[in-house]
Amino acid sequence: MLKSAAPSRLDGTRESKVQRSGQEKAAVTLPSQHENCLRHFEVLVGKPSTRKRKHWQYDAVLCLRARGDATLEVNAPDVQRTISCRLRNSELYPGQQFRMANVEVMVLQESVSQSAADASGDLPTHLRTSASDDALREVNTSAQPSASRSLPPTSGNEWSEELSLDPCWSAVLRPHQREGVCFLYKCISGLNSFGKYGAVLADEMGLGKSVQCIALVLALMKRYGTPPLLNRVLLLAPCSLLANWRNEIFKWTNVDKRSQVQVVLMQSKRDIDSSRLHRPNSILLVSYEMFLRNEQLFNQCRIDLLICDEAHRRILLTGTPVQNNLCELYSLCDFANPGVLGLPEEFRSLYVKPILGSMSMEADDAARCYGRLKRKRLNEQLSQFLLRRTQETIMPYLPTKVDYAVFCRPSPLQARVYRQIVRLAKMMMDGEIISSRPEWHLTILDYMRKLCNHPAILFYSCQEYVNKTADSSNTVAQRNILDEFAGTSSVGETRVEDCGKLFVLANLLRNVRQCYPDEKVVIASNFTETLNVIQSYCVSAGYSLYRLDGSTSAAARQKMVDSFNSESDRTFLFLLSTKAGGLGLNLIGANRLVLYDLDWNPTFDKQAMARVWRDGQRRVCRIYRLISTGTIEECIFQRQVKKGEVAQVVDSLIEDLSVNCLQISLEDLKNILALNLNTSCATHDLLACCCDGGIEEKSAAEEKLHFCSVKPLYEWTHLSGSLLDTHSDKDSCLRSFGGVVSFLFSQSNRSEFRTV
Repeated sequence: MLKSAAPSRLDGTRESKVQRSGQEKAAVTLPSQHENCLRHFEVLVGKPSTRKRKHWQYDAVLCLRARGDATLEVNAPDVQRTISCRLRNSELYPGQQFRMANVEVMVLQESVSQSAADASGDLPTHLRTSASDDALREVNTSAQPSASRSLPPTSGNEWSEELSLDPCWSAVLRPHQREGVCFLYKCISGLNSFGKYGAVLADEMGLGKSVQCIALVLALMKRYGTPPLLNRVLLLAPCSLLANWRNEIFKWTNVDKRSQVQVVLMQSKRDIDSSRLHRPNSILLVSYEMFLRNEQLFNQCRIDLLICDEAHRRILLTGTPVQNNLCELYSLCDFANPGVLGLPEEFRSLYVKPILGSMSMEADDAARCYGRLKRKRLNEQLSQFLLRRTQETIMPYLPTKVDYAVFCRPSPLQARVYRQIVRLAKMMMDGEIISSRPEWHLTILDYMRKLCNHPAILFYSCQEYVNKTADSSNTVAQRNILDEFAGTSSVGETRVEDCGKLFVLANLLRNVRQCYPDEKVVIASNFTETLNVIQSYCVSAGYSLYRLDGSTSAAARQKMVDSFNSESDRTFLFLLSTKAGGLGLNLIGANRLVLYDLDWNPTFDKQAMARVWRDGQRRVCRIYRLISTGTIEECIFQRQVKKGEVAQVVDSLIEDLSVNCLQISLEDLKNILALNLNTSCATHDLLACCCDGGIEEKSAAEEKLHFCSVKPLYEWTHLSGSLLDTHSDKDSCLRSFGGVVSFLFSQSNRSEFRTV
């Protein structure tokens, strides 16, 4: 008995014989009695068992002859045995398990002998490959589904110039998805014009990046009489999405009945063992953290395709290729195809400086022309390996989406404490208060954001800092802030009336529950403390809810999501942490989403919004951004609009990008550290729009609008808070707020859909 026979063979012998794609398989020397065999397979054999993990005892060679006749040669020190029988299905593939006579067999890989190559003409019809079938034909996206053929790869196991998908895929993939599969294939096969092997699929959220990758992987892992082009794929994803990836692969393997793929989910240390790592014809699903902790084990395993990490062939998936600046785009591209954009300093000199310089308000015509030239050149380079489609591509398949930017007046308590924070910030900038912490301005910004979410959050944060800091000279600012709460009877309580945004949220949920009792709502926030406040209110109001944050286990996350999306589940709310659950989750059970607070990085907010407005959604989606009027949150919203324009450099949507430097300057900091209670909307004031929030036509000076940092908002509908009850869309549920809503921007993705 050799209990380690299977693991040792998988770890060592087999790895040394597996050749890279594009190379011929190593020929093996076989006894003379097997010279007339057509195909030979290296296999493992063991006693028949119903156990999930079989006990493999011996190595063996399986030989196939014409008409399905097979011979199994077991060659071990203590066993010499030959078994002959006829196989019903002689289309074998790595990892396949079956019974032959009275033994269990698992196929490892096919071996090629000279006699088998010479006898290829004697293969049965269903195994034969003709010269006309050597190439994989490219999918014609304009053709009917029935026109697509599935043809085998070349006899030498080489990468063909074109790719075809089974008719079953043509029936379910949309045109842009079939185009994406072919694009990825050309990139990872090295058939593109610049000879690299990486690709970046940068479609926006909801366009089906996962299904495009799955279709490609399943097509290349099939057998057609020769080993598949891909034998093992490593897919890295955030821990919260592993179960979702597994479910997606299972769903699409049910569509593609001919696929024979093992999905290996590795969520813990005990899941990572040699036999699981070396399983043939497998997709390994691993989280980034698990991969880093076990990097050496994964390095011992040959990977044919790596999605999102280091490999000869790489596919990177991202819905946001540009988050903050163009240097992030360089990092993404250089990871996929090292050196394709030159050195970092070369990229900054050739592209970043000219492009950002052309966006400056001080740029002359020559600088703008030069910037447009550089943008065009950069897009030409990126188009070789980066594929980017926006949600406009799938607009016909998606329901209507309406975006609302709801500006909420701060409560009297919020306004009083906010003024004190502004005074403290000014004193620190002027040197009147000396802080030992060089990052004091970041602390002040954080305090402002917490105050906007609810005064109680700031109160407990300052109180905790004072209690744990021994040196009282370092707590001057915190003690001054706490003094503003001294005369408040509700100090530390999470009352609804103490926060403008919580008051608006409470009324919005009440309206939705009363008018549309069958609809569900997702509430997203960047802070767990804020989710605690919202959860406390919702429980007291009697609303049923789920909550997903960083403390939620991976297994519980998928179960929670599946339950919420079920039509039989009557849970009203889903509380979501944008940092822990804003990526990849499918929450189409809800059609309303409230962004309770905004992030400096708009990527998190965009990802969160895409949880409900995506493929499979059947209702009209309504997205609410809650913004405290005249505070730091308006500054964050304005900068998100600027960053959105930078992302359009990659999209090539517009030519005249107008944005200042995206770094926070001292002047920017002074503007952020301010409070403006004398306006209904400081963002609307920036537009220099003459509509005054009424229903009359908008107008603005063209020159002012051209250089306006929030110019895209001019295309939105503007409505003053005083007109909400009479002019807002009833379906928005934004009525009866008692004047707390000061202003409203609204926009629909369909021009014919009125938002007011």
